[in-house]
Amino acid sequence: QTMRNNFLTTSGGNLEKMHRKKQKKEKIPTLEITRTLFTSGKSVYEIAEERKIHISTVFTHLEKLHAQKRIARSDVEQHISSELLRALPAIHAAFKELCPQLFLKPVFEKFDGTFSYDDLHFARMLMAETE
Repeated sequence: QTMRNNFLTTSGGNLEKMHRKKQKKEKIPTLEITRTLFTSGKSVYEIAEERKIHISTVFTHLEKLHAQKRIARSDVEQHISSELLRALPAIHAAFKELCPQLFLKPVFEKFDGTFSYDDLHFARMLMAETE
């Protein structure tokens, strides 16, 4: 130990640095980061760009957060158009009729693309609350 310490100091090393423990940066869970950005008003696209993740990942996070009741209906509603809000009952009925597994494509096709896949993600998220 003494020889090593002598070697370090004569070589220009620093004993203090050797004995300091690296402080780990506290890691924030990925869902929490998405939740914070979403509830602050950032769009799905802004979140994806800022976090350098795919838009589908952001929607997956949001759906998990909503299912865990960590984002409220009002948080979701601030991100959707009034047109989509009015159409929710029809969209929810289409999900029930066409696709009990809640896949987006059959509903997208039923409405001939009137509502984007993003819109349908939000609609599906809010569907559980209306049942």
